[in-house]
Amino acid sequence: MNGYDGTIHVTFTLPQPHGASLTRVDYQLNTGGSGSWSSPGTPGQQVTESIGGLSNGSSYGAAVRGCNEAGQCGAWSPSSNSVTPFGPMSNPSASGSHSGCTSQGATTGSVSFSWSGGSGNGRTATYETNLDGGGWSAQGQVPNGSSITRTFNCNTTHNFQVRIVRSIDGQTQLAGPVSAPSQTLPAAPPIPPSVDLSKGASVRQPDCTSVYCHYLHIAMNNFPSGTYRVDCMENGSQFDTGGITVSAGANKDLPCYNGQNADVFLRVFKPGGGFVDSNHVNPFRDWG
Repeated sequence: MNGYDGTIHVTFTLPQPHGASLTRVDYQLNTGGSGSWSSPGTPGQQVTESIGGLSNGSSYGAAVRGCNEAGQCGAWSPSSNSVTPFGPMSNPSASGSHSGCTSQGATTGSVSFSWSGGSGNGRTATYETNLDGGGWSAQGQVPNGSSITRTFNCNTTHNFQVRIVRSIDGQTQLAGPVSAPSQTLPAAPPIPPSVDLSKGASVRQPDCTSVYCHYLHIAMNNFPSGTYRVDCMENGSQFDTGGITVSAGANKDLPCYNGQNADVFLRVFKPGGGFVDSNHVNPFRDWG
């Protein structure tokens, strides 16, 4: 006896009716179901009949008996071997999501893929997944779906597939693969350029003799490569002699100095227009 897609096929030899006509063959399933086939054929002939409407994945055995036109039936045969019908597999489903890479200067984000559903339809089956073409890996039995989350660099795209695998009589059968929507982590917003002003080396000049007198120390952050003009500012006006230029990433004392009770800051001009101001200090108050 064998079975496929909700149906089992029972093979048996028709009995001798002993002088009467063999009009039907009854069957009885081990699960309690029963029925019959009429006009079965010639006594002594081996025939195969089908029993449908069964459940894939459930085990069935059958016994048969012959009956004549008088309604007299023979003894039930021994129960057949048990078979478990199976049917075509159905595809799983897959989805994806991503997060991160939205804050300034972020370098990594998270990508998640999940899978579920599908069926081995009467046979044990296993999920297999493939992330970014890295090869198939087993992920547990159907229908117990799951998910994975991985960390990737920003500004990258990732792909995911899932399939169902089962083995029938030594042959591998597949459902899928099914692809989740590709997930792209965006490029993170750049960190804007900034300028830090701090106390540099002390200085003594005829116009600056107090203990508060120091060179202005510049530290430039996140500027594109290039050369930049810097103005040393006091109370909103330039007080250096002009002509100060620095390279991106400069971290050094500038040739301007101050020790006044004043609002002092640095202004760095962008080559394409605009400027970036540093933090503000009061040398008399802050650099004593």
